[in-house]
Amino acid sequence: IYHPCGTCKMSNNMSSGVVSKRLKLHGLNNLWIVDASVFPNITSGNINATVMMLANLGSKLIIEDIKKI
Repeated sequence: IYHPCGTCKMSNNMSSGVVSKRLKLHGLNNLWIVDASVFPNITSGNINATVMMLANLGSKLIIEDIKKI
């Protein structure tokens, strides 16, 4: 019934969150978190479609960040 999510708080400030708003893990280079752990709230239904949407957005963010290197 319930799907675990929301375990990695998102914040641009390293002291108040695990990942940045671009899904990049604080303190490590080239590591992004792109799964349900970055969701701020638990959804009432199946999270499959939401995770796929996040994966689509996350892949675009990763490509943009890698092109900047």
